[in-house]
Amino acid sequence: MSPDLLVENLIRYSVQVLLLVTAGSLLPRLFRIRHPRTELIWYHCLLAACLLLPMVQTWDREVIHITPVTPAKPDIMPMAQPAPVALSWTWEEWTIAGLATGAGFRALWLVLGLLRLRRYRRTAKPIWPLPPAFVAAQCHVGTPAAMFVSKEIEGPVTFGFIDPLVLVPASTLDLPVDAQRAVLVHELLHVRRHDWLWVLCEEIISVALWFHPAVWWLTSRIRLAREEAVDREVVTLVESREPYVDALLAMAKVKVGPDLAPAPPFARGPNLVQRVRSILNEVNMSQRRLLLSYVSATAIVGVTVWFAAQSFPLKAAPQWEVRDSAGVTVQSAPLVVHRAGVAYPLEARNKRIEGAVVLEAQLAASGSVIDARVVSGPSELRRAALESLLQWHFQNDDRSEKRVAVTIEFKLPAQAPAGVVQGVIQGGIQGVIKGTPGVPPPPPPASGMQVLETIDLSWLPAAAREKLEARLAPYRGRQVSSQLISEINQIIKEVEEHAAMLLRGTTLTVLMHGVPPPPPPPPAASVEAGSSFPPGDGPRIRVGGHVQSVKLRSQDRPVYPSLARQARIQGVVRFGVLIGVDGDIKHMQLISGHPLLVEAAQKAVQTWTYETTLLNGNPVEVITQVDVNFTLTE
Repeated sequence: MSPDLLVENLIRYSVQVLLLVTAGSLLPRLFRIRHPRTELIWYHCLLAACLLLPMVQTWDREVIHITPVTPAKPDIMPMAQPAPVALSWTWEEWTIAGLATGAGFRALWLVLGLLRLRRYRRTAKPIWPLPPAFVAAQCHVGTPAAMFVSKEIEGPVTFGFIDPLVLVPASTLDLPVDAQRAVLVHELLHVRRHDWLWVLCEEIISVALWFHPAVWWLTSRIRLAREEAVDREVVTLVESREPYVDALLAMAKVKVGPDLAPAPPFARGPNLVQRVRSILNEVNMSQRRLLLSYVSATAIVGVTVWFAAQSFPLKAAPQWEVRDSAGVTVQSAPLVVHRAGVAYPLEARNKRIEGAVVLEAQLAASGSVIDARVVSGPSELRRAALESLLQWHFQNDDRSEKRVAVTIEFKLPAQAPAGVVQGVIQGGIQGVIKGTPGVPPPPPPASGMQVLETIDLSWLPAAAREKLEARLAPYRGRQVSSQLISEINQIIKEVEEHAAMLLRGTTLTVLMHGVPPPPPPPPAASVEAGSSFPPGDGPRIRVGGHVQSVKLRSQDRPVYPSLARQARIQGVVRFGVLIGVDGDIKHMQLISGHPLLVEAAQKAVQTWTYETTLLNGNPVEVITQVDVNFTLTE
């Protein structure tokens, strides 16, 4: 993600967090909730929601379409000049650096606090024997913990998860017995609730979101709700408010230093008044009212999150969508991370050349292509496929150089049905080939009852083809008329002024200037097994492949080529073979098969031997067909 996009997302995320925390903090007051234990859970949920906001919303992603362009001659492209090196940072980079520096200082502050707690533990002295008030507190709570007295602290603190301990200042031992018991009950309740672990998690979150005031305010509300919840439990256990309030007020008189350690002191000034007020004015709420209040608040917060995500959506990095030229299909390309589009060369398209180009790419440890070569394919299509492959990037988990196989198929669009040209826009076919300017209204078709079945846009560039596809779709199936042709012509002119139309039968073909109309497809060529074998001295007979296969004496299985396996290529390789009178194969002729599979099949078949074939008791040579099947079993 670029620095400018990262800063923009931080601003949007900050606004979302502000809306969420504002709504979530005002709702308990709106519903008059006075229940510290559930308030603590509610604020924890709000803090978790702040962290999950980027994951529970849909990121706005801009899609950038990449349409391949065939490079023009000359073949040698001029070398690009290196971009000047920036000597100063942008404001976005300075902002990111400032945020990272602030997080570093906040993390350092947390580490120093942990080291300070460690020093407290080493310098403190265990309390033994325990005073009666301390023993009574352990009996009330039912949670044992190590008790220490420290001269370096101003108020009682509790920390540790596996081996928790309670540190008290020497002044605690001078308090009345009831006040001592209340103070120790408070600290032991923190131990039983594992509050120090929650405090540590909150501090870590504050390191990541240190820049947001709403997060700081939310964590302060969490600390207050935690202390109020423990205060209520203390009052319930000791069954008296006055000694506990006296202990709070006595500890509040002590000057408390900066809260460097991640262990809040027993009584801290800013929240002390509100804690005392909550103890003295305790309000009991029914479970039904609490449930209805929190359900309503959750619904309102959900709406707030939806509004924040819709109004200030986070933006993902642009998605580069590759679009190959019409008729180009990447059949086999394993583990491609991103790639360039493949262009169908105009010269090859005009000559009606199509086929599959098989390439082999050498990958660097990073997955980029450092070298590539063409294994097979029409010569007119090789350059376009090779130029695209050199810009690809593959996934390379083992971080070692290796080779992969890629197959790219070039296939011309289906031909329009042959027939009498019933109407030619732009002065007829000659006008299309010569590119005569201007498009006059077309003449009406010969038959008014014909229906436009097909609109062929495959001869257009990708951008124009996409725009016309949607606009011309409603015209399919309508009766051919001069009005219909005029409307279509006007739409084509609006999208691509250099395009022309050709109407053949029920097919309307849209072409570019200078592109000749599609000729009829050439007849398919066929290869017959044994058509090019050299003449022999003796007689020959032709036997079917299945019949001759029963006379096999030895048959080596071909080894599946690793490149073909990587490219997920499978199929049948077919040979015409001439078997000598001794049963060995004298000549082989390839009929069909994938280029990556031919060599392995040929090496195996050359070693096959057959039983001698007799004709009227005399041995003869046999011409037959051999099929080698390659099938992936994974």
